[in-house]
Amino acid sequence: MVAGVVLFRDIVADSRDLVAKVNLLRDFEHAGDLLTHNTLDKLNCSFITPFDREDIHVLITHLDDILDPVDAAGQRLVLYRITEMPETLVPLGEILVASAK
Repeated sequence: MVAGVVLFRDIVADSRDLVAKVNLLRDFEHAGDLLTHNTLDKLNCSFITPFDREDIHVLITHLDDILDPVDAAGQRLVLYRITEMPETLVPLGEILVASAK
């Protein structure tokens, strides 16, 4: 998750090679999806968990919920051919990284 939002911050700070960077961002999102699905599969097969089952479920799904809109924002940058980022977007990227960490 952190690597994905760092990449998004880097994309909005420097939009060169936008398509390649956004494709890499999509790879991070897919990796997050895979981790979420694997974690939920293991959770469903485990009788004893290190902490409450519902808490694990909420945590992993919320972590996944962060990468989904970040990837969607990156995809929209490509879709709408945004090459010059609004200057307010860069500080928001920094806030996103700080929040993810």
